[in-house]
Amino acid sequence: MARLQRGPGSRHDKRENSVSPIDPAAGLLALFFRFAKGLLFILLGRSDERYMKLKSRLVLWSARLGFYEAEIYREIPRLLKAGDVAVDAGANCGVYTRRFLDCVGAEGHVYAFEPNPLYLPFLESFAQKTPSVLAVMAEAVGQSPSRSFLKIPRITGGAPEPALAHLVSEKGLENLEVSVVTLDERLASLQRLDLLKIDIEGGEALAILGALSLLRKFHPVVVVESADKDALAHLLEQNGLEYAGRVKNAWRKLRYVAPRPDATYILFWKSPGELT
Repeated sequence: MARLQRGPGSRHDKRENSVSPIDPAAGLLALFFRFAKGLLFILLGRSDERYMKLKSRLVLWSARLGFYEAEIYREIPRLLKAGDVAVDAGANCGVYTRRFLDCVGAEGHVYAFEPNPLYLPFLESFAQKTPSVLAVMAEAVGQSPSRSFLKIPRITGGAPEPALAHLVSEKGLENLEVSVVTLDERLASLQRLDLLKIDIEGGEALAILGALSLLRKFHPVVVVESADKDALAHLLEQNGLEYAGRVKNAWRKLRYVAPRPDATYILFWKSPGELT
């Protein structure tokens, strides 16, 4: 389901805000995986269903084994405890949803938002095992309630890449019409919120604008995947939300900052796949 770090007495640290050069090794690795996924799709008979089933299982297992967004994944147990409430906006196949479930236990609650039908079977399978803890919302999140269209890109070999799915205004031949909700409205009855993770391919700022009441009321830890950390930091400041921490890329060591009860703790990360 964001994260940042600000030095005491300064609004922005010039070194922290500088743009990091693209890691050539990470770029080559992302290119390799793109071709590997295309080949796998072809070997599976170009079946979206078979491909997504196998790919999602591989991602879930790689996270368990510590190979998928390892630094962020390992950080979650430090941010969530038994009985906490977490929101996973852009739940994907449930990597972080399952991690949240492990942390909050039977007394906690997890709300997973995912409009992509290719991922819903995995999330619903988790919900069947923990019906009193996990609620799956087949909806996108944004700044205001509306109807929109979900575009699922296809990569090498025609393989679907739902991890890069994003909202667009036009219908398109393969775009799916989806419902967009605000977290403030959808979760208005919450009595607490301890962690909010947002990974919705460019719509993070809109999701935050649709969750300002929750942020101001509960000051949760917020985990955001975004290439534009500074814009989101500025957005928080514009809306009177202090932030307590800042980090850069997920594959680099996180610098943990204990959350303050009066501030939103932000962890920003950028996946290697975004480098291509």
